[in-house]
Amino acid sequence: KLAPGFKLADEHEPAVWVIDKLQDFYDRGTFEYLEWETIGRRDHERATVSKTKKWVAGPQGAIIGQTVTNPTKGSHASDLLLLQLLRRRAVALDVTKWISFEMGEVMVEMYFGAMQEPTLPGHNAVTMAQIQQVDRQIFKMLSDKVERDELEVAPNMPRTEDGQQPQQQPGGFRLNGVLPSVLHSPKIQSMIMQRQKGVGGVGSGSASVDIDAPDDSASVNKLKRE
Repeated sequence: KLAPGFKLADEHEPAVWVIDKLQDFYDRGTFEYLEWETIGRRDHERATVSKTKKWVAGPQGAIIGQTVTNPTKGSHASDLLLLQLLRRRAVALDVTKWISFEMGEVMVEMYFGAMQEPTLPGHNAVTMAQIQQVDRQIFKMLSDKVERDELEVAPNMPRTEDGQQPQQQPGGFRLNGVLPSVLHSPKIQSMIMQRQKGVGGVGSGSASVDIDAPDDSASVNKLKRE
C-alpha cells in the first residue's frame, strides 16, 4: 500500500526496466538520474518490449551474450502526463527502497505548486523545462550524499549496540532522511522561483542557475556556528 486513496492504475505502474535500474543502483551503492523520457509504463513495456543483445565478459574471461531490455519511453507532453510519469517514478523509488512514495509525492506537490503559482508582475511562470532542471539538480545532490555516505538518520532512530547510528531510515528507505534538507536547500529554492522577464536562463526569460555550483547551505551553517 503506497498512500491512502492512491490507486496503482496502468498510468502509474512503472516499467520493469525502471525498477531494475534503480535496484541496480541500490545494489551497487550509487544513485543516478533517470531522464524523464526513460520512465515508461509497464503496460506499454509489455506491449512494445524491445530487447537487444550485447556481449560481455563472463567467468574465466569467456565472452557471453546477454539480452538487455530497452527502456520504454515516457511522455511529459502535458501536465497530466508529467504527473503520471513522476508518480511512476515515485512508485519505483518506493519499491526499490530509495525514497518512500509519500516523500516522492512531496516532490510532485512542490513541482506542481511552483508551476501553478500565480505569476508575479514582471516575472515568468515556472516552466516544465525549469522544473526538469530542478529535478536533475535534486538527484545530483542526492547522488553526492550517497557517494559521500552522508545519509542522515531521523533523531528518534535507535542506535546499534556499539553506539552507531543505523544507515537506513525507518522502513528501510535510504534517502528519506536527507531528501527534506535537499528540497529546502537555498540552491533548490532559488532554482524553482519565478524569474524576472528579460533575464536569460532556463525556460522563457528565466534566470540562469549554475547547477554544478556547490549548495551554499553548508556555508550558511558554518557562519551560524561561528
